[in-house]
Amino acid sequence: MNRWLPFVLFPILLAAGPAPLIVGSVRDQFGAAVFGARISAGTQSTLTDARGTFALAASDAGYVRINCDYCDAITVPVKPGEPVVALVHRYDALASGSPTERDLAFVPYDRAESIAALRPFMVLENSSQVRPGAQLSDHGGASRGMLVQAGGIPIYDVTSNQSPFVFFPSYDVEQIDQHAPSDAFQYGDLAGGGTLQLDTRTPGAWNGVSLGGSGNAFAAAQTFPGVSWSAATSNTGGDLRTRADAGASATAGDDTFDLRGFTSQDRNSLEAQQLNANEGGFGLFYTSTRANRVDASLTSDSGGYDGSAQGYGYSARWSDIEAQAGVTTQTPVQFFVSTALRNSSGLYSSAAPGDVPLTAAVITQTRVDAGMQTAGDRYQLRLGIGAFEMQYSGGSAAHQGLYGGTIAPGFTGSYEFDPHWTYDLQAGQSFTLPTILEAFASPPDTPALAFDRYTQITQTLEYSDLRRFRAAVTDMSESISGLDVGTVHSPGVSVAWQLAPALSLRAWLLRDNDQTQPYEPLYRFGVPVEPSTVGSYWLTYESAGVRIDAIYRRDLLDSNPDPHFDASISAPVSGQLRIFGATERIAGRRLFSIGLRAQPH
Repeated sequence: MNRWLPFVLFPILLAAGPAPLIVGSVRDQFGAAVFGARISAGTQSTLTDARGTFALAASDAGYVRINCDYCDAITVPVKPGEPVVALVHRYDALASGSPTERDLAFVPYDRAESIAALRPFMVLENSSQVRPGAQLSDHGGASRGMLVQAGGIPIYDVTSNQSPFVFFPSYDVEQIDQHAPSDAFQYGDLAGGGTLQLDTRTPGAWNGVSLGGSGNAFAAAQTFPGVSWSAATSNTGGDLRTRADAGASATAGDDTFDLRGFTSQDRNSLEAQQLNANEGGFGLFYTSTRANRVDASLTSDSGGYDGSAQGYGYSARWSDIEAQAGVTTQTPVQFFVSTALRNSSGLYSSAAPGDVPLTAAVITQTRVDAGMQTAGDRYQLRLGIGAFEMQYSGGSAAHQGLYGGTIAPGFTGSYEFDPHWTYDLQAGQSFTLPTILEAFASPPDTPALAFDRYTQITQTLEYSDLRRFRAAVTDMSESISGLDVGTVHSPGVSVAWQLAPALSLRAWLLRDNDQTQPYEPLYRFGVPVEPSTVGSYWLTYESAGVRIDAIYRRDLLDSNPDPHFDASISAPVSGQLRIFGATERIAGRRLFSIGLRAQPH
């Protein structure tokens, strides 16, 4: 009897074994992995992972149905023993809330600040003066612009207390990301207007630009396993910029080391203005992903400029070094803590009216921050607080010391009422330190360090049909005290609409109602922003490899409205080589460019 037992139990064991799997991957029309696509067959369904792959338990399915947000749904046949490879048409303009890496290669703008300002509610103020140049700010919430990081290295000019864009040549930036002002507790000075993260190295294998017209631009970038580099130069209307970047990375088990460095120069001759500026920096970054995530970095940035305007000269030098370390738990509710020490020095001299004396200072900042973050199916939360201590040492004729400190909490949260409606809330406090001239050449009547404090709350309600339309309304309120006093109120609206399979529209408007009064205009770089309406209307056509972008936008120029129309066209020549032509207006000047771009992505 026992010899018959295996034959009796075999059908039962077979039925109890693992069910056959259908495996495969989903990518969009550009070859990018599609995350979160729903794969279904009969009553079974699953979602693709971050690499766009899936495994579906189904035994006799002849086909699978694939649905994803902002995609055309498709049905793909299943062949026994073969993986499913599916290509879906995804509407890029709706899938991302900001310009994508592909957009950077097609829009008519050669400068990072112009591209970043296509993101809804980013206020761009250009300047007819070489200094301070262009400034960006999230919802217009900071008169001195936002903090800029290049490859993770902060660009921190303490003489003007700004992050200048003049050290990026035309068509040099390959990646753009942003952190909201509510994350300022982890960044500190200047982050009250948000933090812009730029990278000039290509995320793909290689990239290149060779353009002529109103100016000339050349850029090349390449990425190998463990090594990457980029080099660029441009000359537009007497503005000659050059830059070179390089990076190397190594991984040992759970540990990753990154080393990055750059050098750049700007020589600008604009009518009666002259500027010679240079900057260089390096960064060493360490990450460990064992039981807890550990991050540490050491960054350094130094530079200076010599210029003249309106018949008088000025010069400045600065240097900045920061050491940072932090740890984050890898638990459902993540807790994090980090600390940083920053030492910055600078000197400024000018022959401007009023005989501004040579002023120099060393600025030391200490930061400790902690918080928690978590996420669920319908919500995301992030709460943190930073404690800052600042010390100024320096002056003009006499040496002085100034001390101060502040606490900066921050909160970011979003809640999904249903798949179509999402509410986002950002709230926090931040600060902007005075320039060395404000601190010493014309100090306020107080023995303590006086600086601007910002209290900000931003609310955004977004609707999406998850197919071809999304819209949002936003409102930002901010109060400012310290050196500057006043309020900023910025309501706005944005829309992204796939009008047809090959035609999309992205538009946004913001009323920047800045009522801030500066403490001392004589020592303030730039012009105070007046209440104004800013925004853009961006129409994109893409079909059969041809792409056309037409943009009407309303930025600011020296605090006044600056409406202008820009456009570009790109078409394939051979392989990954494309012909590219564009026209744009920058600071009142109409520019044209045409040439070749190598765009593997």
